[in-house]
Amino acid sequence: MIRDELSGWFASLEKQGREGEREFFSSAWNGDTGYTIDRISRGSIHVPACCVSILGGIPPARLRAYLSDVLKDGPSNDGLMQRFQLLVYPDAPGEWKYVDRPPNHRAIDRVTHAFRRIVELDCECPLILKFTPDAQELFQEWMGLLECRVRADDLSPAMQAHLAKFRV
Repeated sequence: MIRDELSGWFASLEKQGREGEREFFSSAWNGDTGYTIDRISRGSIHVPACCVSILGGIPPARLRAYLSDVLKDGPSNDGLMQRFQLLVYPDAPGEWKYVDRPPNHRAIDRVTHAFRRIVELDCECPLILKFTPDAQELFQEWMGLLECRVRADDLSPAMQAHLAKFRV
């Protein structure tokens, strides 16, 4: 899901009639949980494995308001915010320079090819990737540091929940 403005999406989750959406986005986070939609007069639809990635922007002040509610154990502390794994806020460079260059067609073709391969994956025969031995060693080192951090007494419950999501 791509949203230019995530604060509008967060606000939409609070609207009457959309109560189940927070649950859906929370369960569709890791890609191995099924989800069933029951519709009156249209029957049920079951998706055996949902995976949703959410991309978008949000002003720091709006993000701070949502995080504040989570940190105070407010109604939004249901685990959805903790599932956001990567938040980036780039600093604006000090100077601006106009750049006009032709598109990199080779890069566009490579990205298009990669997306086509992803779309064509067979959900009945999932692709299983494994670490190389060197990468496995690095992962185990990282995982050990993560587990120590999650178990430390100096984290807020919300931050502990957020870091614990990295295990999956």
